[in-house]
Amino acid sequence: MKTVIYPDMIEAAFAANEIDLLNTWIIFKTLDQRNNGGQGFFSKEDTFDILMRWPKISKATAYRMLTAGDGVYWKIASDKVYLRGIAKICEHLQIRILNKRGLEVDLENLCLNKAQNRSYLMGVLVAGSGTPQSYSNIAERCNISRRTVISYLHQCSHLKIIPNYTIKAKSQNRPVIMQELEKMREANPREAERYQLLRDRGGYYVGYRLPNSFASELKICRTKTKKQINKKIGEGNPGIPVDWRGNPLNDRTFDFDREKKRLKNTPQYFSYKATVREVIVGENNVRDEMRIWSDEES
Repeated sequence: MKTVIYPDMIEAAFAANEIDLLNTWIIFKTLDQRNNGGQGFFSKEDTFDILMRWPKISKATAYRMLTAGDGVYWKIASDKVYLRGIAKICEHLQIRILNKRGLEVDLENLCLNKAQNRSYLMGVLVAGSGTPQSYSNIAERCNISRRTVISYLHQCSHLKIIPNYTIKAKSQNRPVIMQELEKMREANPREAERYQLLRDRGGYYVGYRLPNSFASELKICRTKTKKQINKKIGEGNPGIPVDWRGNPLNDRTFDFDREKKRLKNTPQYFSYKATVREVIVGENNVRDEMRIWSDEES
């Protein structure tokens, strides 16, 4: 069973620490549209049956979850549970505009334990961004720790993490390139972890780690639902490139021109085109796919 999830809603729910409630609301809404004729409500007994059957939780946990979402994601009246619309949920999460298109996912992937559900939703969030992102940037936006972000993304089954690098130095001699690597790490102690040793057929390289790219098998929803939801929200101007909070979009995405100016001493600058290579990363000789951003190779 397919459903559509909007990355902006996931980010806002993570930031508000309500990702589990949003996940439950998505399950209720999808089952209501597919099996209940879109009536917009369930009986209390049906909601308990759904929660205990799909996310595999106890009846006491299901009761606490229904109580926590009452008045926000749904409204409990007598023996029925009325679901709130997506526009009301966006207003509650303080989303001014849905900037990214929804992604089609299988509902079964949202009906696991809490950790697996959060991991999958985090993967949907980064897959829908369409731009390289660092772990720290994702953690700041979602109001969670960087370690938690890394754990969620590495556990996500539908996501492939592609590290990006720019070449700072290259040589055929390993001892020479190791000396360059140590010099760069000593010159920039705060960013020492970003300088890594790379090896390819052409020799050895010192690579500067950039925000990661993410490849996913999820498909973008091509319907006009996003525009209809933005009209219902009634805030924000779709003509202005802003994120779901209303901030300028360029402040929250990876700016290649800004990185060019910041790393003006780099021998090879960034380009909007990338060369994808199969290389050996690090001293443990672990094969991995990476992208080298370079004007000379684009």
